[in-house]
Amino acid sequence: MEDIERAELPQRDAEAAPPAPAYLVPGNVAWVDGEDFGMAEELYLTIVPDGRTVLLKDTARLIWHVAADGAVNVADEVAELVSIPVSEIEADVAGFLEDLTARGLLTPREG
Repeated sequence: MEDIERAELPQRDAEAAPPAPAYLVPGNVAWVDGEDFGMAEELYLTIVPDGRTVLLKDTARLIWHVAADGAVNVADEVAELVSIPVSEIEADVAGFLEDLTARGLLTPREG
């Protein structure tokens, strides 16, 4: 057992916090994901109490989930999940995220 070489893990700065997510879900947004109920991969978002319901499907649903789950770089994570080079989707993802924030369905994180 003396011949075993031990690899040392790099030291993490104890005070360094993980990067902040790029987006947050506002407290007044309610959502229901059809997949949670064995239904189609559809996401229903509503600004409560008197907002209109928005339906997101397929890639739109995926982008919202990635952002809502705290991704630091949404386009990078979506590209990895769908196995597409980020350069091919980055502009579309950015535009969609702008639309979601304009509708109040996501909030860009400050700083």
